[in-house]
Amino acid sequence: MSEIGKNLIVISGPSGCGKDTVVKYILSHDDRFALSVSATTRAKRPYEVDGVDYIFLSTAEFISKISKGEFLAHTLYCDNYYGTLKSQIEDNVKSGKVVILVIEVEGARNVKKVGPVMIGPSSSHTRGAAKLARTARLIYGKDFNKVEFGLGGSFAKTYRGHFTDFALVAGALGMKEDDENLAHSFEIAKEQNIRFEFYPVDDIPSPYENTARITFVNGDERYFVEGASLGGGRILITSINGLPCEVNATSPTVIVQQHDVKGVVSDVSTLLAFNDINIGVMKVSRTSRGDLAYCVIECDDIIPDHVIKGLKRINNVISATVINIKGD
Repeated sequence: MSEIGKNLIVISGPSGCGKDTVVKYILSHDDRFALSVSATTRAKRPYEVDGVDYIFLSTAEFISKISKGEFLAHTLYCDNYYGTLKSQIEDNVKSGKVVILVIEVEGARNVKKVGPVMIGPSSSHTRGAAKLARTARLIYGKDFNKVEFGLGGSFAKTYRGHFTDFALVAGALGMKEDDENLAHSFEIAKEQNIRFEFYPVDDIPSPYENTARITFVNGDERYFVEGASLGGGRILITSINGLPCEVNATSPTVIVQQHDVKGVVSDVSTLLAFNDINIGVMKVSRTSRGDLAYCVIECDDIIPDHVIKGLKRINNVISATVINIKGD
């Protein structure tokens, strides 16, 4: 095996399987590793930095380097070339680093004599699951002595092997997705006298593959949140205690259930504006005219307690739920 092969780790898999999540964790916890920066012929986006996000080349430059044998692997995707330059690997190896190479499956087939092969759970089953449960806990907002996880789709089939169970319990305990104690969530829950259980379900109305119904139990009270893990650590809350919604939990969000009468939406937005809270996105739906309506408002700012109380006091508001999550 070449010197490069001894110091090269290839992490490969289809788009959205969690490669970037694994790499981010490794690089943040061990400075012996370095990430190989790929080259591409696609146009540079305004926020990207040449040499950091990608090495941007013209098509002529890329083809020239192919002819000179300067690529370890390369491919053509959506009319743009992508590849790994041998110099990227060699320079890092000479500096004593173990190089991480992140490539799609097709590119991996072209890489010969590599080092370790990494196989692990995807971001959908770990990072997304943890965020889903943590968001559900924020929505419930109370103490509980038991949490039940009804799992649908692939969650139900693979939750043990992909550590989805540990991630869900960790999230329900309030742990963030990169918490080092995630693997010890079962023990921590038992120390806090919080019971948990998992069971399969097939009645969550969702087009997504990785779904869960998370039920918090506190004495006689039962409160459930349904949602899905979408890949790449992204989630979507689809129901709150039976109230249909679409919440992605990327910014502070207000969910208002109201009677469908004139002026309620205006009163809600006026209260937020009066408290200097800017509205980013507002979605309003109703079951039928004059019946129940639902308003989901994504805001730029954390919603303080006095505003939450004010929302609940507005005439014809039935309930107001706030998810104070920002920058996740």
